[in-house]
Amino acid sequence: MSKLENKIEARHRNLFDVLNEQKYTVDYFQREYSWGEKHIEELVTDLTSGFLSEYTPGDKREQGEQYNNYYLGPFVVSSRDGKRSIIDGQQRLTSLTLFLIYLNNLQKDLKFSEKIEPMIFSELRGSKSFNITVEERIPCLEGLFNQGEYVPSADDDESTSNMAERYQDIARAFPDELKNDAFPFFIDWLRYNVIMVEIIAYSDENAYTMYSLVKEIRGKELLDLQVLLGQKLHDMKESFSDMGAFRMHGQNKRFVKFLLARITAWCELQAGMGTNFVTYYQPTSGKPFEVEHIWADKFSRHKDEFEQEHEFQNYRNRLGDLVLLPRCTNQSYGDQPYEQKKAHYVKENLLVKSLCPLAYENNPNFLKLQTVLELPFRPHDTFKKEDVETRQELYQLICERIWPDNLADTEMA
Repeated sequence: MSKLENKIEARHRNLFDVLNEQKYTVDYFQREYSWGEKHIEELVTDLTSGFLSEYTPGDKREQGEQYNNYYLGPFVVSSRDGKRSIIDGQQRLTSLTLFLIYLNNLQKDLKFSEKIEPMIFSELRGSKSFNITVEERIPCLEGLFNQGEYVPSADDDESTSNMAERYQDIARAFPDELKNDAFPFFIDWLRYNVIMVEIIAYSDENAYTMYSLVKEIRGKELLDLQVLLGQKLHDMKESFSDMGAFRMHGQNKRFVKFLLARITAWCELQAGMGTNFVTYYQPTSGKPFEVEHIWADKFSRHKDEFEQEHEFQNYRNRLGDLVLLPRCTNQSYGDQPYEQKKAHYVKENLLVKSLCPLAYENNPNFLKLQTVLELPFRPHDTFKKEDVETRQELYQLICERIWPDNLADTEMA
């Protein structure tokens, strides 16, 4: 194998660089497009809410350079003879193409003229072709691009029919609050602030090695995942100083559960309890744990602090508003106001119990977290916006204790 064939590159690229006048084929074994309604709705909701959390009406377009980025994850391509084949990530890239086609059609109704087309197809010597090329999908993409709809024929495969359905799901999921002057700002943000990690291999062998590694990371379980993600945090060489706005979204739910399981287990270990990471991440017996919002999904209860629902949802998904609860417990009182939930929380794990005043009575092992480790635990009689921020700061400090600069000196509880 030559030096070039043995080379693997990985780099951050914004969506404009990934798709604008770029050509990809799809590896034969990756050609099936299988995303369902839930997947596409999560993608559209995450992207639009991510933008809305940055945008303020009245902003100038150049201010968009200061908006936070949104990380969409890795994709793997094999590069041979100047041609790129998608080995992993085809579901997201195809979904993004469908989204861009919808946005391009929508802007005609809104009387905007943003340059979206080069991210969908490119032209060479007068001939247009879609940037992600799968021959059997071309009629579907042409129909969606030109008419905004496609009626599958009996000869179409399941992937093509699925693409036509997902396009309609996108149209239903796209929020009305972006169908106004915010639209060009959203297109800018989508182009330049949505980031993917492009992994390029110059041989099929290395490409499928990277494909297997990406799949392995996605499928990691229990302690292997704990060690892997712990090392990842260390390798990033980043502090937790930017954790203040960290929130859960459709693409990181697994990691959020990992993080909460790790925090919960660490706190109980310091308090002399016999639980561990496995207890909360994937118990071998008993009820599985789920990520629970402290705030119920009831915007009407929080209009005193939020004018817009997307602002409420942004705060509701912040780490400081999240805990782990057993599945049935989560389902039984998840919609109750905090003041009613609080009575149940005192029966749960230590991190949840710490919301309640009773946790601080006659509990010297828990109080050690406050006194010896100097962690700012405190009870919360009510749970408002400021309380979410306070818990977020607490979680950040706990993470800094679990993952100090020298990870090698840290016990993996």
